[in-house]
Amino acid sequence: MGSWPDYLEVTWAGFKTIMGKGKLDPKTKQVIALAVSATNNCEYCIHAHTVVLKQMGYTDEMIVELMAVVDLYNGFNKFLDGLRVEPDLKS
Repeated sequence: MGSWPDYLEVTWAGFKTIMGKGKLDPKTKQVIALAVSATNNCEYCIHAHTVVLKQMGYTDEMIVELMAVVDLYNGFNKFLDGLRVEPDLKS
C-alpha cells in the first residue's frame, strides 16, 4: 500500500474508524478479526490477531476454543448451504 499513498490513507482511516471506539469492545473486535482471518486463511493476520489477543489476556486455551467455534460454524454453514436449508427462525 505504501506505493499508493492515497489507498494507504483511506485504508488506514477505515481501520482506525472500525477498530477504534464503538459499541463493541476491542477484544470482541480482535476475536472477530482472528475468526475471519482463520476462515480466509491469512497467515499474516492470524499471527497478528493472535499476538494482540494474547497481549489482551487471552490464553492458548481460549484461542483453541475460539478456533473450535470457527470450525463448528464453518462446518454448519457448509452443511446447511449444501442442503439449501431455509432459515426457520423468526425475528
